[in-house]
Amino acid sequence: MDHVLPQYHGGLKTWDNIVTCCKKCNGKKGHKKIEETSMILLTKPKKPAITIRDYYRQIAFPEVWDNYI
Repeated sequence: MDHVLPQYHGGLKTWDNIVTCCKKCNGKKGHKKIEETSMILLTKPKKPAITIRDYYRQIAFPEVWDNYI
C-alpha cells in the first residue's frame, strides 16, 4: 500500500489517501507527492463497498475466524 499524499507531507492513513501498488512503484514514488512524479493514479482512492471480513464471510468462512481475517 502507498499513501497518495505521503505521511512525510502530512498525509493520513485514510481510505481516500491509501492505494495498493507494487514494491517497485512504491519505492519509485518514495516520499514524493503524486504531482512530483510522472506517475498517475488509475482510480481515485475510496472506501471499499465491502470489508474483507464480510467478503470472506460470503464465501463461507465461519464467524469464529473473524479474529484471524
